[in-house]
Amino acid sequence: MGLLWLGSAQADITVFAAASTKNALDQLAVEFEAQSETKIYRSYAGSAVLARQISLGAPADIFISANREWTDWLLSKTKGQQFNLVANRLVMIAPTDHLLAPFSNIELVASQLSAQRWATGMVDSVPAGMYAKAALQSLGQWETLKPNLVQTDNVRSSLALVARKEVAFGVVYQSDVVAEPAVQTIYQFAKDTHSPIIYPLVRLTDSAEVAAFVAFLQSGDARMVFAEHGFEPLP
Repeated sequence: MGLLWLGSAQADITVFAAASTKNALDQLAVEFEAQSETKIYRSYAGSAVLARQISLGAPADIFISANREWTDWLLSKTKGQQFNLVANRLVMIAPTDHLLAPFSNIELVASQLSAQRWATGMVDSVPAGMYAKAALQSLGQWETLKPNLVQTDNVRSSLALVARKEVAFGVVYQSDVVAEPAVQTIYQFAKDTHSPIIYPLVRLTDSAEVAAFVAFLQSGDARMVFAEHGFEPLP
């Protein structure tokens, strides 16, 4: 990747990031560390949990959320500079060895899976769950599928439940499917069924090291890494 770091002694950086960014961000952090004297510490969880921790004083230099609502909420509590980083898609998944062909419409999903337990993030706070509820409401299937919903504190927990076959299916991000070979996509939600899935980055401190890492994450090479992990370019 391009030379985006400073040559003098540098401070460490702490990044609080949505759980769905883990695989891509781990790779990018290692690549940045290899080119600099800066150590990138990462903390992954649900966007709501992280935003609340930062608002209570947790020492983060960068916050990456899976939706704008939590970055906007955090910026109402503290100072920072916001950038849009990448986009994602919402998908429905099942274990890989379940013989389910991709569904062509949501009505087939509801007719065949409505009695099965399924997982997504908490629908009132976790972005994946919020997107899932909005999409299913838009498609008229929320009331049918809601009774068997298992809500988790972040999207990777939902992914794990499906991968371990503890639930029959789940609603997660396209990037989660790339990260977990034990699941397959059985339905992809149209983008117009929910608000755009945009990952904003908030720079919370003003050091040169943080600015360099933010520039690194916005570089063309970093965008290629995000794409390899299932993310999409900004619309």
